[in-house]
Amino acid sequence: MRERSRPEPGLNRQANKRPAPLWLRRLGWMAGLWAAGVAALFLVAGLIRMIMHAAGMR
Repeated sequence: MRERSRPEPGLNRQANKRPAPLWLRRLGWMAGLWAAGVAALFLVAGLIRMIMHAAGMR
């Protein structure tokens, strides 16, 4: 019988990679947007707090 030649593992990993499933990409985008929203709220709240502190409101 004739043996099939297999490529050695690790030589061409890029060709063996499949793109992530659509649901996984969507979940990643949702998590990224959520994190960006939380960070934006944190920055705005901190800015308002600094302004209030500077105005003498504690």
